[in-house]
Amino acid sequence: MTIKKKTIGTSSLAKPSLDAFLHYSNLFIEEGQYSNNGPCVKLLEKRLARFHKCKYCITFSNGFWGLVLALDCLKLANRNEVLIPSLTYRRMADLVTWAELKPVYYDIDPNTLTAKKQHIEEKLTQNTAAVLGVQPIVNCFPTYAIKQLCENHKIPFIMDSVESAYEMNNGSKVGAQATVEVFSMHASKLLNGGEGGYATTNEEYIYKKLSSLRGFGFEGPDNLKYENGINAKLNEVHAALALANLDSIESLVRHNRRIYQSYKNELFDIPGIELIYFNESEKTSYKNIVVKINTSFPLSRDQLEEYLNQNSFLARSYYSPPLHIQNKTDVKLPNTESCSLNHLILPSGYQCTTKDVADICKLIRSLK
Repeated sequence: MTIKKKTIGTSSLAKPSLDAFLHYSNLFIEEGQYSNNGPCVKLLEKRLARFHKCKYCITFSNGFWGLVLALDCLKLANRNEVLIPSLTYRRMADLVTWAELKPVYYDIDPNTLTAKKQHIEEKLTQNTAAVLGVQPIVNCFPTYAIKQLCENHKIPFIMDSVESAYEMNNGSKVGAQATVEVFSMHASKLLNGGEGGYATTNEEYIYKKLSSLRGFGFEGPDNLKYENGINAKLNEVHAALALANLDSIESLVRHNRRIYQSYKNELFDIPGIELIYFNESEKTSYKNIVVKINTSFPLSRDQLEEYLNQNSFLARSYYSPPLHIQNKTDVKLPNTESCSLNHLILPSGYQCTTKDVADICKLIRSLK
């Protein structure tokens, strides 16, 4: 069965109001400042701090460098290991290497697709310089339990929260839970700045150091305070785009919820396909759609992915292969390895419609 149509992927690709984007762009055009902490960047940081209910927000050219600099800022001296999941972003190990650290991989719970306290605690050693938690694509990381664990061991705790910019976790807003939390404003994420990223924290010294590190390490016009600083500043155009999309984020979340509900309605009676449900008792963005392909389904996960892609629906394997296999280590993580073979991300986002969901599920149903 073939349904010929436009290509639909898994990225959010939110389109802002052109009038709103031009309004914010006019702020930096009138001031004649296109970079170096201009009016849009300052406004965006102020609004994001309020949005995440934290004291400070620091923007970056992208989330990658935000995480690198956060690790570099907080890592313990004379230690060189950082704990990270293996079922995560394919460049996470490279990111750790940029911070001059070595990745140590921890396993996950197969039901939540994220770590439990025991998975991280068993990997802690005297050489652990930091713990990096990562929000799963659906629902949230057990931030408070891991934060307490890290505090007990006096180890810095950083969260990669790029998939959870809108979420509530245990009744409080993601962004004010770990020592530092880092987010992305890539076009694929909930808050589309075209590119960019930011970090949130309640610690003034972290805010000041990260602000310096993203600007070559300068403090003031000529004082080089940190030799490991880089140029990771967000420019005004991306800040203006992010501000325009931030204005309409509630509308985007409502759209995402309609897409999620459509998948729930369409997939519930298809044997072998298990939708990963959002915890709707917490505030969530409904941004991503993840399914588990069970052995009772006629195709493997990879075969279903290829079939949908051939029909212009760009489904994606869920973080496959995992990093410990991709980087050819001898680590054994049974839950990670199993989940990397049977989970699939289905199309969603701003450009996806409920009609698209119906077409996707019609294709899947035809394989019975």
